[in-house]
Amino acid sequence: MNVGKLDVDGVLTILDTDVVMTSNKITGLANPTADQDATTKSYVDAIASGLDVKKSVRASTTAALASHTYDNGTAGVGATISADAAGALPAQDGVTLVLNDRLLVKDEGAGTSLENGIYTVTTVGDGSNPFILTRATDADQDAEVTAGMFTFISEGTANSDKGMVLTTDDPITVGTTTLTFSQFSSQGTIVAGDGLTKTVNTLDVVGGDGITANANDITVALDGTSLAKGASGLKLNITGTDNRAVRMNGTGSVQDSLISIADTSGNLTFEVAAGTANVVEKTGLNQAGAADALSVNGQANAGAGAGGAMNINGGASTGGTDGDINIGVTDAGDINIGNAGVGDIVLNSGAALTWPAADGAATDYVMKTDGVGALAFQKNNHVEGFVDADLTAGVLTLNHALVSQYCLVQIYDNNNKQVLPDEITLTDANNSAIDLSSMGTLTGTWHAVAYRGTTVIA
Repeated sequence: MNVGKLDVDGVLTILDTDVVMTSNKITGLANPTADQDATTKSYVDAIASGLDVKKSVRASTTAALASHTYDNGTAGVGATISADAAGALPAQDGVTLVLNDRLLVKDEGAGTSLENGIYTVTTVGDGSNPFILTRATDADQDAEVTAGMFTFISEGTANSDKGMVLTTDDPITVGTTTLTFSQFSSQGTIVAGDGLTKTVNTLDVVGGDGITANANDITVALDGTSLAKGASGLKLNITGTDNRAVRMNGTGSVQDSLISIADTSGNLTFEVAAGTANVVEKTGLNQAGAADALSVNGQANAGAGAGGAMNINGGASTGGTDGDINIGVTDAGDINIGNAGVGDIVLNSGAALTWPAADGAATDYVMKTDGVGALAFQKNNHVEGFVDADLTAGVLTLNHALVSQYCLVQIYDNNNKQVLPDEITLTDANNSAIDLSSMGTLTGTWHAVAYRGTTVIA
């Protein structure tokens, strides 16, 4: 019998003969449910790969569902998840589900992961009714929920076009065994992230300001006046011989420099080209107000520990003289040494403090400490001229202000000859009484000289 088209309403039974398809296909088959049912290629492929394929779901969860109650029905058949409060089922992975949609619940956590599985929306929920999910009829019994149970997710922001498989080992008891799903397959899950574009299966890097995407590499555009590429990467492209360590031009770019910077064992080191000076300064300021200060500070410490020290050292020399530390100004500005707190200024043992003697002060002042660590400069001698009218009952009161009661006092007459007074009384640390009664009336100007000496007496 040759039949071009046969329409059958009901069951077609072929008796006592084979059906020869002559290289044609039987299409539109459902997956088999009984032992003698015809089967589909997808079903056979799934069995070959160890999968128990279920009908696809529209979406899947990406987090645990809101507060709810689970009822396992009859050994899983008719098992439900019912929200504890009235309200519509929230969108799952960006998908708003409707009645009879299938949902893969896969994100219930410790203690509730036995609730995971494939569900059907049986009540969407509203302001008066809670949402209800019921286990899908093809995945609600122990024989149907087995290791390798597979379903395909058709929609969703994160899980669209992904296949999920049950990785829990058999035997499984619905409502008792923890159920864990993992991604098995994916279609189109590669997306173009920031700085990328995707065309079909090709990802391209997007160029932008300063970045060029070439066929085989990506290059960074450089401003040749300030940056350059070296063997080890980017570097400052700086030249110049005006002895400035770093100088910025009016547009904020590095104009020239003589330094390289290296971080070794936590130290920031400035290395200067041989034969050049290392001067760090702010330049080019011309304004009516005060110029900005250049500050170099040790690291502050907000905790209980000490703050970081600021160390300035002259360069050591193996065969010559160690380098000096020079603190000064070009013109007439002050030099301030000290700090804002109560810390001491310490002159280490063996060090000497020297200052210019152009004003004659070098012979008048020496360095000393006040006994508690503070550094001070004290007067070393005192010379005072006096006449007879300065005496009271033949006694001269000498205010030498040497801050030492024990000092040496000498008297010179108007001919610059040393004379011996009748008596010298060291009244206190700043005054002495000199008795000259036996000298009679003094002629001309005499001089009294008090010496504190170079030995520090605290």
